[in-house]
Amino acid sequence: MSINSLSALNLNPPAIKPDGVSSSPAINVIAHIDATEPTVEAFLASRIDDFEKAKAESGDQLEVTARLHRAGSSAYRNIMDGVETLGFLVAAPLTGYILGGAAGFAAGGILDAGMIALGVARQGMQKIISGREQGYLLKESAWKGARTYYIEPDKTDGFDTKPTDIKPNELKPGVKELGSFIGSGLKKYPSSTGILYLAGHGQGYKSIASMPVTDLKKAIEIAADESGKKPDIILMESCLMGNMEALSELRDSAKVAIVSEETIGAASLPLKDILNDAAKNGGTPEEIAGRIIEKTAETRFVDTLAAINLEKTGPFVESTGKLGDLLSGEIASGKKAEIRNAVKQAMKFPMGRMQFLDRMMTNFSDLGSFLKAIEKADLSQETKNAAMETYNKMQETIILQAVKSKYGEADGISFLAENTPRKDNAPGKGSYNELNIPSGWKNFINNLWK
Repeated sequence: MSINSLSALNLNPPAIKPDGVSSSPAINVIAHIDATEPTVEAFLASRIDDFEKAKAESGDQLEVTARLHRAGSSAYRNIMDGVETLGFLVAAPLTGYILGGAAGFAAGGILDAGMIALGVARQGMQKIISGREQGYLLKESAWKGARTYYIEPDKTDGFDTKPTDIKPNELKPGVKELGSFIGSGLKKYPSSTGILYLAGHGQGYKSIASMPVTDLKKAIEIAADESGKKPDIILMESCLMGNMEALSELRDSAKVAIVSEETIGAASLPLKDILNDAAKNGGTPEEIAGRIIEKTAETRFVDTLAAINLEKTGPFVESTGKLGDLLSGEIASGKKAEIRNAVKQAMKFPMGRMQFLDRMMTNFSDLGSFLKAIEKADLSQETKNAAMETYNKMQETIILQAVKSKYGEADGISFLAENTPRKDNAPGKGSYNELNIPSGWKNFINNLWK
């Protein structure tokens, strides 16, 4: 994995205090963990133990308040569900052969190919793997609902911290409740660097941890009203959150966001090392974020990760409005094919071979490579200049990024390349047309594929 530095960082800041003692912790983490999906439940629930390990090493310089949501899926149930899913794939061609001989076998194989393309095989394997890992990662029995933990130092292989609040019927919080949880955590240590850690399934602006990003934005606003403080860093262990539309919504929610443009495996970040480094070495939010990227680049489990300066995201997003108007004008003059071709040249996310359905439904493309393709397209110089202006402003938002070699053309931030009413009305997902992005860009995206 290579690291691309786009701003100068002091990566060796002085200690918090010469004697290493502080009345407040250096780092105050508020964690919202959505482990309600069976394929990630074991991995994300185990983050409580990772927090305990970090606390054991960092002591009073680190405080963590975590709320964990689980669906109560057992290891046995996950494995059996996965076996049943894979069993269906085996059964289809076999049944076809019994009923129709070679032709039936071929028909069953065609059905299997479609199911594999749709991700059914991958889902089956994920359930089996999750069930197997649950026995290794979690020493406690399955439970359902939400539990809050004020993290204590690690002592055993299991959870050493006892929950202080148990809500057996709460699979996900309401906006106000999440806002109050975040706010109460920030209010405890207003002078500490506040890190909001979010874990769970992500899909760019559409959702993160079982809620639309617009709901997360509202929750952080409530937290700021109640505590007088916003998070300094939002650390997202969620897929596809390096997304322009999502970052636009969160531009006023923190100073820095840590996001991946690609899918990211559950519990893939070196969380213990990240937190211990932040607690030991301190620094500004930008400096801490830079070191998070460096430490993640040392692992093999994360394909892309970027630290985004949210305070610079506003000018970048606003520049897309002018560009969108110009691109709409190009479409009106008969240049739609050139612009569509530029979209097709941009890297698609997610990239995985087994994620055809996800890629089709998500329609995220790398914004940087699209803008560079526009600059080379047969369009007016004014449009090309506007594309490069947007590209440069986007680069200014990226503090540091790390990408594996096969993602060399990715620039850290994606965008929704195609919007249709059918894809914009999924239950529980954010709506594109409700996002806080310039109307010129929205109009361009909405009209591009008509």
